[in-house]
Amino acid sequence: MADKKSEKDSKVKTSLGNFRELEGTSYLMAPVNSHPVSRQNSYEKKTSTIRNYLFVNGNDKSALKLVPQNDFLFLNAQEVVLERRDDKIVRGMWYEVVKNDTNDDKRLDSNDKKTIAVSDVSGSEYTEIIDGVDRLLGSHQKNSTTLLVFYELDGREYVSEINVLRRVLVENVVLPVTRE
Repeated sequence: MADKKSEKDSKVKTSLGNFRELEGTSYLMAPVNSHPVSRQNSYEKKTSTIRNYLFVNGNDKSALKLVPQNDFLFLNAQEVVLERRDDKIVRGMWYEVVKNDTNDDKRLDSNDKKTIAVSDVSGSEYTEIIDGVDRLLGSHQKNSTTLLVFYELDGREYVSEINVLRRVLVENVVLPVTRE
């Protein structure tokens, strides 16, 4: 949960988390964590959320933030990989992101509508693919370039096929009604 607008008594600090290698590439990524500290009844409440990602090229040491500002809440970041025998090569990334306080509770959290986005392995070409997701139901990597995302939107369940390398929605299918 992340406060959208800081109160007068609240301060927000950001810090870089631990880097992880994106296997089979020269890139590493680390979360940009937000640490709001708010005073409530003479004690401090501390929470940490991921507000961005920093990608670093291990060869030339160049670095790139995924999005320009630290205004979003990242709930999930997953790799899309190519697996060949003993090798694993990260081909791209996909994200579950909260961009706006859609339920007007003055904070960004998992109760807000989500966006499914993708980027290339360097963190460039951040592209939003699906908006308005109420609940992520799961995902499946179909092959080295294709991701299936299962989600709920406006009371219906969907499966979407995303080409991560081209950063496009290939197909969106409404699933059969399972609720009565």
